[in-house]
Amino acid sequence: MASNHILTEIKKFLSYSKARHYIEFDDDIYYEISGLKAKIVNFFNLVYRIINLKTGKIEIGERIVEIPFLYKNLDFNSMEKILDLGCVGSKISMQLASIGYNVVGIDYRPFIFKHKNLKFIQGNFFDIDLPHESFDCVICISTIEHIGLPAYNITPFEHGDKKAIEKIYNLLKKGGKLILTVPFGKSLVNQFERNYDQKSLEQLIRKFKLIDLKIYESSKTGWILSNNDLSKSKKVACVVGLKT
Repeated sequence: MASNHILTEIKKFLSYSKARHYIEFDDDIYYEISGLKAKIVNFFNLVYRIINLKTGKIEIGERIVEIPFLYKNLDFNSMEKILDLGCVGSKISMQLASIGYNVVGIDYRPFIFKHKNLKFIQGNFFDIDLPHESFDCVICISTIEHIGLPAYNITPFEHGDKKAIEKIYNLLKKGGKLILTVPFGKSLVNQFERNYDQKSLEQLIRKFKLIDLKIYESSKTGWILSNNDLSKSKKVACVVGLKT
């Protein structure tokens, strides 16, 4: 099976080398570069993929469940203005802007993509002045757990996650949605992120009316709905909260 995948990757590389000159960023987003540079980068990408295929190190991350959960819970007929907090490294903002939504993306890191329906603001979420009750939906995909911690070389501060949720609540219109995903399982905090258990997650979103909560866990066959609170598998909580 691995040999078939490796052959497919080689054929893809040869096709790219002859006909296209870009670096793949995602399934539908590419960096455009010319000639030899693109061939060199694509060649090293090919080597990386073959090594992973032969050693069995390919893993499926939690985005495989987080993104479908997000789109399942977006009210496309009623939402006009959406805030994507922690938008860098994701194509959600671009996707929503491309289909007509007014999107504001915020992140500490630079965001290289542009769209007429997308306003990107680089900086500290707490220093950015946004009108109260101005958003129909706020999206936080694997973001809240990092806020206030020294992740991404940010100066740490206490209760960053709770303070962010408080500001999000104020930014949402009445009836607005928070769509949130966080690591889930045993409650713990390290230098990079927080892991929430049932109690700490409930405390985090206590001001919102809970509309949906799904816990997914990583298994040998991929990500599945979790029904075992004692499992030590990697888990993610996907939450929809409503401002009432």
